[in-house]
Amino acid sequence: MDQQIIEVAVQQPLGNRAPEPPIHKINIGSFLKQIKKDKSWKDNDRNALTILKTSSMRIVLYAIRKGAEMIKQKKDGRITVQVLEGKMVFNSGGESVKLGSGQMLVLDESAAYSLVAGKKSFFLLTFTKACIEQ
Repeated sequence: MDQQIIEVAVQQPLGNRAPEPPIHKINIGSFLKQIKKDKSWKDNDRNALTILKTSSMRIVLYAIRKGAEMIKQKKDGRITVQVLEGKMVFNSGGESVKLGSGQMLVLDESAAYSLVAGKKSFFLLTFTKACIEQ
């Protein structure tokens, strides 16, 4: 099934941009409620919601059903995966790591990865600037 990404971040025009604020306060609970109620989540095995998009970082909330798999090609830059609810297996470089609620991992630069949900899961994926530019 196709993955739908809903852009929540305000899109600014190209050219002169206002400076980014020094602090971004994010209510993860409200975004979890939003993604769980989204029609795309009810109709598909995965969904995504961009909750922060800046020039140097992007944070995306993913929802993925049991057995669904995400495969990503190599990216330059680090990513983090933080499981909010559920269980999954994260694979990269011939290694597999089981992750559950409250666990987080950091993936080094230029590493391809995949993950498979062991049960319905919600997680944050954070991309650094190098990943965003590709």
